[in-house]
Amino acid sequence: MFRIVYEWFGYPGYRIWQGISIDNIRDVGTVLKMLRKFYGISRENAVFDGNELVVTPRQLEKIEKGIHKPSYENYNRLAKQYGKYGGWNMPLLETDSAEILALRQRISTLLEYNKWDQAEWEIRRFRGMVNPAYPRVKQELLFF
Repeated sequence: MFRIVYEWFGYPGYRIWQGISIDNIRDVGTVLKMLRKFYGISRENAVFDGNELVVTPRQLEKIEKGIHKPSYENYNRLAKQYGKYGGWNMPLLETDSAEILALRQRISTLLEYNKWDQAEWEIRRFRGMVNPAYPRVKQELLFF
């Protein structure tokens, strides 16, 4: 789905998000803009979380351009309206490989179900498919 969204809106094809969590200004803006465009919501309507104004349309424009980073609470409020929950504190894998993303999801599922031996085997496989020195990949491996 992300590849389709990238094609629609011209986002860089080298990056596919496994999760909605982000940790830098540019990613915050890209994620929020991508979600807003995908759902066809104007900036003026995207600034409300259903109850009240989260940020002004001008602030959202700055966030989407990577000029301003919203607070953790405001990011969650903005992302929640799209059914997304995240934050700054979770690692995020960046890759252009759907196979690696599927493997990442499999590892998470195995860990969730306490299937430690299978998860460990899949993590070893994951290490062989990616560059473990790349900061985001290293962060994922540490997270596992």
